[in-house]
Amino acid sequence: MEERQKSARKTLGDPTINRFWLLSEPMRETCFQRVVIFGALLVWATGCTNVVIPYKPTISQPAPVSLLSSAYVESAETGTVSMFRVSSSGLWTPTQPPSVGTGQLPESLVVDPSGRFVYVVNARDNTISQFVIDSATSVLQPNRPALVPTGAYPQYLAIDPSGRFVYSANSNDGTVSMFAADAVNGALTPMAPAQVAAGSPASSPAGIVVDPLDRFVYCSNGDGTIAVFTINSVTGVLSPASIIAFGSGGSRGFAPAIDPAGRFLYAPEEGLNQLLVFSIDGATGQLTPASIPSYSVGMEPASVAIDPAGRYLYVVNRGDGTISQFAIESDGSLAAMPIVDDGGQPWQMLVDPSGQIAYVSNEGTASVSIYKIDSAGQLIMYGSAPAGLGAGGIGIARAQ
Repeated sequence: MEERQKSARKTLGDPTINRFWLLSEPMRETCFQRVVIFGALLVWATGCTNVVIPYKPTISQPAPVSLLSSAYVESAETGTVSMFRVSSSGLWTPTQPPSVGTGQLPESLVVDPSGRFVYVVNARDNTISQFVIDSATSVLQPNRPALVPTGAYPQYLAIDPSGRFVYSANSNDGTVSMFAADAVNGALTPMAPAQVAAGSPASSPAGIVVDPLDRFVYCSNGDGTIAVFTINSVTGVLSPASIIAFGSGGSRGFAPAIDPAGRFLYAPEEGLNQLLVFSIDGATGQLTPASIPSYSVGMEPASVAIDPAGRYLYVVNRGDGTISQFAIESDGSLAAMPIVDDGGQPWQMLVDPSGQIAYVSNEGTASVSIYKIDSAGQLIMYGSAPAGLGAGGIGIARAQ
């Protein structure tokens, strides 16, 4: 073994061999393949086993780039939010202290677009916890007031792209609560009216999303419908536009998503293990089933994430612990890629603004999975971070 190692080092010091690396990559590859074949023939012909083949180094891949400063994960079982600093390569380090308390049974959180405020919806006590981000440490400090009331059993939060309006989907009274966010201190104030119906009182709203052009809000309901609203651009008050059927009763598509251009809505359908696709009317917000209206995904899809460029889409399947991957075509249709085994019970996924990294919260393993996104849009496991029990809603703050 020692003799073999010495021979290899001696070969690497040979200037004739070093000139091999001055060739272009394709030429080096061809030369390398020919040398390997020649060496194999030489061994076969002479019986000599001390043939030295030029070393071909592994070309390391550059680390991905993150545009974040902070990240937050709510934990339903502990009633806390785990807090993290995010490195320039997308890895997470817990802050000190590592968590902060919320209300009872936190279910979802959002970070405002300016990266200054965090809002957490608490299902059991019908409130939103509101926090201010310490820009130096990423630690959350309670805002004033620390809690604001919502409708009955709020399960999901959404914030508009401007950061002016916040909406909660309230499962037990079939409503959406509406709030205006103060531009200076981030404090929420209920709008007038404070709530709007998302269907019947039994519609059980479970997911809500604001379109990226700040025109419409969509609320997915547990009775298999989607409520469509238009946004008053001045006050943020929602006006009901329509209610459409999208799946089987009892569906709980928690987190629909809209492509960055605001042309298509993608809704998980938990009851049938499908992803539903709708075209959005740019003038009215009305939804129409796309030319290919549905795609099969893993078991119990819970949420959808789309990369910032609108090229790739991911569905988190908490029933079988997988992530379905798709490429988005120009007409909004999807091309399936290999499914990824997350190894936990994934709940929600967000993509870094750089488009190079994805973050997935895992209920079952109290952790966050961190993935690199390769040039073809596929996820590659990259790292992880600890979170509280029942890790669920996730939020990310962009570096300022």
